Amino acid sequence: MPSCPPAPHTLTAEETSAHLSVDALVGLSEEEARRRLAHFGPNRLREEKQEPAWKVFLEELRDPLVLLLLFTGALYALWGELADALTIFFVISSA
Repeated sequence: MPSCPPAPHTLTAEETSAHLSVDALVGLSEEEARRRLAHFGPNRLREEKQEPAWKVFLEELRDPLVLLLLFTGALYALWGELADALTIFFVISSA
């Protein structure tokens, strides 16, 4: 059974250079750097995909505590306690 290659973070600098076929003192030639850039792409992290605000809002509405607060705020509004109802709705919107 073939053994698994070692994890990259466990390699020494010399082992990493050998694995990547790089001379640590000289580096890559311009041609090799262009070839690797074309093959692997730029060395950048992918940008994190941002979810739209409306989707985040709808996901928060599914939380039982938020539903309870909405119900309580609606009851306070019906009972004429607008200051309390607005406070509850403000807390929900700022969370």
